Amino acid sequence: MATTVSLSQEALAVEPGNEVTTELRVRNTGDVVDQFNFQPLGDAAPWIEVEPPSVRLFPNTDETVTITIAPPRSPESKPGQSAWAVKAIPSEDPAGAAVAEGTVDVAEFSVIEAELQPSAGRGRLVGRYEIAVDNRGNIPMQVRLTGTDAEQALGYEFADDIVATEPGAAHFTKLKLRPGEKIWRGQPKSHSFQILVEPQARAGTPATAPQTDAPDATAGSGDATDTGAAVAVAEAPPIESTILTGTLLQEPILPKWLLKAVLALLALLLLLFILWKTLLQPQVESAARAVAVEEVEEVQADVTELEEEVEDVAADAEVAEEAAAEAEEAAAGAEEAAAAAEEAAGGGGGGGGGGGLANVFNETSAPSHDRLTVVAGPGELGRSGAGALPDNETFALTDVILQNPGGAVGRIRIELGGETILESALENFRDLDFHFVSPYIVSGGQELAIEIDCAADQVVAGTPCDAAVSFAGFTTTTESS
Repeated sequence: MATTVSLSQEALAVEPGNEVTTELRVRNTGDVVDQFNFQPLGDAAPWIEVEPPSVRLFPNTDETVTITIAPPRSPESKPGQSAWAVKAIPSEDPAGAAVAEGTVDVAEFSVIEAELQPSAGRGRLVGRYEIAVDNRGNIPMQVRLTGTDAEQALGYEFADDIVATEPGAAHFTKLKLRPGEKIWRGQPKSHSFQILVEPQARAGTPATAPQTDAPDATAGSGDATDTGAAVAVAEAPPIESTILTGTLLQEPILPKWLLKAVLALLALLLLLFILWKTLLQPQVESAARAVAVEEVEEVQADVTELEEEVEDVAADAEVAEEAAAEAEEAAAGAEEAAAAAEEAAGGGGGGGGGGGLANVFNETSAPSHDRLTVVAGPGELGRSGAGALPDNETFALTDVILQNPGGAVGRIRIELGGETILESALENFRDLDFHFVSPYIVSGGQELAIEIDCAADQVVAGTPCDAAVSFAGFTTTTESS
């Protein structure tokens, strides 16, 4: 053999993320000048670095190289003893290579990372989350999950409150948050909470080996020195707990759109009623008039036949006259019934010229509309009016549309002749419409106006209240008194 090797230390200890060194002395026992290359072997070979990677020696001379073992701080650095070796290979005589063997004790370490997904959730009765626990250490660990909040207003339901984790693996568990008090309607409420991810000590973990000082690597002339000594490894720090923070936005059980849906349903029912009054009912009345006319025509035909019989049969003249008289009376009654039906059908319309509605609807009635806007600062009262109606006019108010485009907070009132006919909170709507079956009547000399009371605590301080109301109906020129 043309090569001999020896280690200054054979048994080493190291913590992942750090490094440990030892020295290898190689001697050329051959007869020629040779170059020696070094090849790491064993389980720890990926962590070994030899410096310098090669040396050139004359016969019967030796040289010392440094071996560094640096396992990474990752789950791939398995704890416990691992065998390693370095092979010195001469270029001139590869068969004369020599191998130096040793062991390295890799320490245990624990790193637990956790994440709450999502960090901000929302729900009416329950909030749903997922917790990811990632074991970045090199030993299995158990992790305990607990939850808390400042108001103690939430209940915590973990699918697994104890999570067993393997090195280099991610584990997921479900979390449900249940608010203690329900919100039926109104503004949502935000709850802040914390999840404590607390690693538990692994059962059966051996105590840290006593530390010994490493011998001087430069001592000795080439032989191994204190091969059983271990390099000191710092005691692993305690495993720190992780605190995950999150929020739950508790929404009302009855959504805001429910009121709008109810109003839309009422509007639909009102539309169906109007269709019945304006389209279907007149058709039924027209059918009734047609039936009455047919009956009258049949009676008139009978009368004609009776008259022809009277002319043909002179002996029965008196009987025929009596029958004709009865037929004429029946015809007169039918004509009166038809006239009464026509009068009843015509009296149901909206444009009659007599009676108590003469000053509300007549031949001058025409659709009309107007829009009033008003602006008021926070805490102030604003008013806007359409002006008094002329004495010879009336206005039948049938439709109202309220508009709050800026989302102002306060109250709005619609006044007719100084009296409030409709009042609503501004925060209840952005657009709100009303349709009246029986219209409000604005007489001559009366004024239609709107008034808003702007709340001082607006969402954006100093923002004024900006609202508007659109009116629609029929304007009629009334009869002069």
